[in-house]
Amino acid sequence: MVNEPINSKPLYIDAIGGKGDTGWDWVIWSFEQARIHFPKSRLTTATMLTVLDMLAETGLPIYISELDITGDDATQLARYKEKFPILYEYSLVKGIMLWEWIKGQTWQAGTELITKDGEERPALTWLRKYLSQVETTLTVTAATTPTPTELKLSGDANYDNVINMLDVIVIAGNFNDQLIFIKKKT
Repeated sequence: MVNEPINSKPLYIDAIGGKGDTGWDWVIWSFEQARIHFPKSRLTTATMLTVLDMLAETGLPIYISELDITGDDATQLARYKEKFPILYEYSLVKGIMLWEWIKGQTWQAGTELITKDGEERPALTWLRKYLSQVETTLTVTAATTPTPTELKLSGDANYDNVINMLDVIVIAGNFNDQLIFIKKKT
């Protein structure tokens, strides 16, 4: 997996090809290896459940972060209908963060849930209906930066006296004001 290679380069770059001629040979190597070892790989619902079961074995709550789903309107809608309920209804998944959801402000085309004109794409319309049928807390996080003197615990960004994944989401919101966090009511 290659995640945010511009922001954070891993310590093992040299072990997987180094910077090389392109400066990014280690990234190229990662994708070449993925294609060699998983030439026809697709994220199926069975694979998702297997991974969730493996994570559940830790006994820790699971937070899905940076979820974005690509596709034209019909494809994105079908993918949300297929995959989102699996994630949301899994007992140890405690929250899901949708990542960059406004057209023209996303890292990848086709992931947005809202057009530039503010119109909902079909996947968002479906998601709202789905979530209205289950108990949720929907939080749209806007960028806020608390001053260090306001923090009760170091790292307690949401002021609940507990340091956990919710603090990561608040901190991430300081860097990107396009977060939607969907949390199950407990």
